[in-house]
Amino acid sequence: MKSGMLMVIAAAAMAIGATYGAVQGPSGEAAGGKGATGTATAVLIPAGEPGEPLIVDGHVLSAAGKPVAGAPLYLYHTDIQGYYSAGGKDERNPGARNSRLRGNLETDAEGRYQFRTIKPGQYPGGGPPAHIHYEITPGQQPMQAFELIFEGDSRLTAEIRQRAAKHDFFILCAPAKDSQGILRCKGADVMLK
Repeated sequence: MKSGMLMVIAAAAMAIGATYGAVQGPSGEAAGGKGATGTATAVLIPAGEPGEPLIVDGHVLSAAGKPVAGAPLYLYHTDIQGYYSAGGKDERNPGARNSRLRGNLETDAEGRYQFRTIKPGQYPGGGPPAHIHYEITPGQQPMQAFELIFEGDSRLTAEIRQRAAKHDFFILCAPAKDSQGILRCKGADVMLK
């Protein structure tokens, strides 16, 4: 059932102009498209990728809280077993550009973005909560890194929760199922420094 839903999500996303950014090889990274609402959209997974479907919506905001238009985002994460690439030898992320589940997009004129993927797994054997990496390079500024983490994760600590509340590296998401049974993280806003 889940892989069927995932194929429906991927097909629907591609039909509205989103592109799958998880193709093999560094030259295969695709820029995101525009969704039905004009929001910048990307698909980080291939059709049939095992896992619970997840849609993340948010904004990229300046330190003053204003939307940042055209901000490039590079997103990547582990599969449901906690590995970045096939074969299960890299749970500690040897290099972001080697991640199998990844994608690129730019925020729209109102700083919005959306991506479709699966909920990532925790690293095997311990470590941080399950997370999705964000690398954002706004304008001429240096790249800024963030991690989207999930409420209810067994590895979510009080310290990480406090940092998320201060927009310090972590973005805390409370995923909930929508009317179609798909897990969504709404309001995953990123505050740049």
